[in-house]
Amino acid sequence: MNLVTIYRTINDGDAHLAQSVLKDADIEVTMLNEELGSTLSVMTGGIRLQVSEEDAEAARQLLASQVPPPLP
Repeated sequence: MNLVTIYRTINDGDAHLAQSVLKDADIEVTMLNEELGSTLSVMTGGIRLQVSEEDAEAARQLLASQVPPPLP
């Protein structure tokens, strides 16, 4: 299974909100860089949420309506 990043942020609150939204929709999600904290996560590209390629489009659409916009 290939994972793709569908959401990136420096705010751990936004990351956890996005993770909850995806889990509530039964989409398996992996969070990267959460343990680094906001300062170090900025230097590593932010906190990233990843889902399978098959779930990516549905996950993006779901997040677009329910969480703050991701980092570019």
